Amino acid sequence: MPAVAQLPIGDVPFCILDLETTGLSPGLDRVVELSVVRLEPDGDAQVVLDSLIHPQRSIAGTEVHGITDAAVASAPTFERLAPEFLEAMDGAVLAAYNVYFDLRFLQYELGRIGHQLDVPYLCVMYARPLLDLGSRCTLRLACEDHGIEHVGGHSAAGDVVAATELMQHYLGAMKQLGVRTLGDLRRRGKRYKFLKSFDLDLPRFPKAATPVEKVSRALEPTDAADDRWRIREYQEMVLALLSDFVVSTEEANVAREIAGRLGLTIGEVRAVHARIFASTLNQWAADDEIDDNERVYLNALHRGLDALGWAPGG
Repeated sequence: MPAVAQLPIGDVPFCILDLETTGLSPGLDRVVELSVVRLEPDGDAQVVLDSLIHPQRSIAGTEVHGITDAAVASAPTFERLAPEFLEAMDGAVLAAYNVYFDLRFLQYELGRIGHQLDVPYLCVMYARPLLDLGSRCTLRLACEDHGIEHVGGHSAAGDVVAATELMQHYLGAMKQLGVRTLGDLRRRGKRYKFLKSFDLDLPRFPKAATPVEKVSRALEPTDAADDRWRIREYQEMVLALLSDFVVSTEEANVAREIAGRLGLTIGEVRAVHARIFASTLNQWAADDEIDDNERVYLNALHRGLDALGWAPGG
């Protein structure tokens, strides 16, 4: 089978996902919710997996995602859901809004049960600048800009449905721009890391033997009057801006404007920045060593957070 870069985009299925976690560090933190939409070449989009997940540890991050220990008490573990997730991935390109975040957690969760996830993947967040449709931003802002309703935001199901509609919009833009293959998309001149994965073949996974009983949560309205949505919105924006460890002056100004619009205090901004820095530091220090490459990235992360208004130690 040829690499996906050579295949017509109109022939490629996409497995679009979103997940919620107990924090920002795979291994130290675990997945607590997973939703997957299968987008077929004919345009049909179906939610094929949606469930809370028991993280096999106490819940953390409730102030961000709203999930409690009680909510996941009867939920399946990731290990039990893994066969259904892999079936959804069969013959498809994996896609997510900030795919680098989701992919790290998926690789950890699957790796701990003996599966290696080495598949072609696409970042929906970076498709926007790649197609000259705007700068990278949060999912909510991208939906607003393209006239897409985002219902149940900050739940995995609500976010993955919105990301799927954005992906459909971007696929239409690719067609208008004459982007016929994923190889054409890669040749648009941007050096995003996910573009290299297009050299891989479409993955093959078996059909799950027995469906697992799932526990889904009801979607909440996007205008829920709860502090966690303000903090979550800002945290997602900062993660998006720092995904390549570089923050432009324009992006820093936008971040400050949005923090003000969300009504965040200086203390709340600092808490988000500290959480992101600490999670990265904890992850890289897990092997009891910070090598030179990790040191360079930590310095770049610190500069990026400083450009956004505050960095630990400042």
